Amino acid sequence: MRKMLMSASLMIIWFAMTNPIYGENMFRAKIKYWNSEIEGDTTAETKLLTGTKLDLTKDLGLEESTYVPELELKLKLGMNKLIGSYAKTSYEGEETLTRKINFGGVSYNVNQLVKTDLDITLGSLLYEKVFISEFITRAFPSVAETELGLLLGVKYLSTEVTLTSAVTGSKKEDGSVPIPVIGLFFQLSMLDKKLNLETGAVGLKTSVSGIAAEYFDLYLEANLNYFGIPFGLGYKINRLNVEDKSSNAFGVNLNLSGLYVFTSLEF
Repeated sequence: MRKMLMSASLMIIWFAMTNPIYGENMFRAKIKYWNSEIEGDTTAETKLLTGTKLDLTKDLGLEESTYVPELELKLKLGMNKLIGSYAKTSYEGEETLTRKINFGGVSYNVNQLVKTDLDITLGSLLYEKVFISEFITRAFPSVAETELGLLLGVKYLSTEVTLTSAVTGSKKEDGSVPIPVIGLFFQLSMLDKKLNLETGAVGLKTSVSGIAAEYFDLYLEANLNYFGIPFGLGYKINRLNVEDKSSNAFGVNLNLSGLYVFTSLEF
């Protein structure tokens, strides 16, 4: 997995650096603060004990939302851009079980109090290639700049689920996988570049070394830049489905969505 992730990352960087560079260069650091709402389920089984499909909020009592900080770095080389991002978050909860469940070879009985911790790490490296940048600008003079292009890269997902009970102790299951993705983006700048609207989506379904993965990411944001201080508001949706089909199978299905605020530093 690590070799595949490293190879994909180096390929993306090489492709961006060796393409012709036209236009301005730029580096931007963006900090996002995301109110992430969660839905989903998880399961973990062994050869001897079939795992129970567990709803994260209804069965395990996870909090339905938490605040997630995210760092995004963007390097623009003319019409080419490299975008890296990193976010890490945790969800916690506890629930008194209303049915018997099995998780990772351990059984938990009815009326047993179970505490759950879910840790999620999301990283990405994307190459952004602009294909159309002037058509809409010519048609609408009030539009300062437009960009439409391709997103190509890799997303990295790591999850860790821990169930803890005073009766059975703790059981931890984890998994991580790099997921190649492809998609499109669109950017529209107005009011002498003081208002910027941007949207993009990437996704892919893949299977690597016995691990099946699906990923979909959609975002929409508005950025205001007055008095030299950029800030904005956005909304994003992440859908992740990872299933390890080995003898000790572990799977997680996550839907993360919510509003975020952000600010950035550009030079």
